[in-house]
Amino acid sequence: MKGNCRLYGTEGELRSSHIIPKFVIDYLKRTGSKYIRNFGNPNQRLQDGLKRNYLSHEAEQVFSIKEKWFAENFFKPFMENGKHNFQYDENLYYFLISVLWRGLLHQMENSTISKDTTLNILKDVELDWKNYLAGETIAPQFSNVNLFLTDNIKSNTTEIIGLDYYFTRIIDFTIISDDKGDHIYVYGKFLKFIFWSTIKDPRNINYSIVQIKQFGGIINFPQNFQDGFFMEALLLRAKQISELSPPNDQQLQKITDEVSKSPRSFINSEAGRSIMNDWGLDNLTNYKISGRNEPCPCGSGIKFKKCHGFG
Repeated sequence: MKGNCRLYGTEGELRSSHIIPKFVIDYLKRTGSKYIRNFGNPNQRLQDGLKRNYLSHEAEQVFSIKEKWFAENFFKPFMENGKHNFQYDENLYYFLISVLWRGLLHQMENSTISKDTTLNILKDVELDWKNYLAGETIAPQFSNVNLFLTDNIKSNTTEIIGLDYYFTRIIDFTIISDDKGDHIYVYGKFLKFIFWSTIKDPRNINYSIVQIKQFGGIINFPQNFQDGFFMEALLLRAKQISELSPPNDQQLQKITDEVSKSPRSFINSEAGRSIMNDWGLDNLTNYKISGRNEPCPCGSGIKFKKCHGFG
């Protein structure tokens, strides 16, 4: 496809590039289902993440260098090796803005967002981040970037279904805002990484624990991040996701068939552990006693005692 590169403005062949880096999609599929579900169309099974023709080959190569750095120095050590302390440099800041910028481009294709006058500032944000990423400015004007690392939910008093799954497995991107446009955040997440830029917030909150500095710093996990307003927004987003329409019976059967091929492997996968954690340890204990001949809640369609070997 030919067009103008959204980063450099040059005309030529555009690449079909991932909004969320491919290594994230690969990890998601490797540690759970080989298919991905679209929030807006849960009956559509996807084998790859969202792509758009935004970038030229040159721009994609620049971004891929930063993605490789993040995958090797942050993603894999945290997700696979259990590393909790990180010293980072300017690569992390650039990487996060590059993902936020691509996500913002995609969000602005939504007429609900592009026509909302309270969000007009997002046009300035997009241009500001583009100039920084293209090397036209040393630092962006909208410079606030935050990264919050999550873990499996220890307790859930919110009554939100699938809270652990949202915070540890879901890929999400949205614009968080209030009706008046006083609070605006460009927000994204994949797996256990939640990242956002505060565009407008009259409270002037100090996010020093989660704020990423442009030229480097240190992250220690877990992060003692406390902001009731923002956490309420995250919980609302998780609730909105949980209340979306589920797949139809035909698609649910396909999910069951896939899990049934190797139920133990699925239960022992990161996706399976998250689902069972949401289902609840107390309920699982009761099920061992009273529900052995009922279908397993993991979704395999197999009797519980056979699926998990509880004789």
